[in-house]
Amino acid sequence: MDRLGTKPAPVGVAVTQAYANSEVGATPLFGQFADEWFAENEIRWRKSYRQPWRISSRSISPAFQEKEVGQITKADILKFGQHSAK
Repeated sequence: MDRLGTKPAPVGVAVTQAYANSEVGATPLFGQFADEWFAENEIRWRKSYRQPWRISSRSISPAFQEKEVGQITKADILKFGQHSAK
C-alpha cells in the first residue's frame, strides 16, 4: 500500500488498461513498460516501498527486457522463477 492507503494497480491490470485500445498484439517491451509503470506509481510510495520494487525490477528486467509484455507466457515466468531460485 502507498501512503494514501491505496494499492498500486497490479502490472497485468495496468498493461490491460493501458493497451486495451491498441492493435492486437501491440504491447510494449517489458523493460519500457516496467520503467513507465514504476515512474507513474513511485510518487505515491514511501521510499521503503520503492526500494524493493526497484530491486525486483532490476533482477527481472534482464530476463524479459526485450520481450513484448503480451508475449511473456506463464512458462517464461515459471522458468525465470526456477532459475532465480538456484
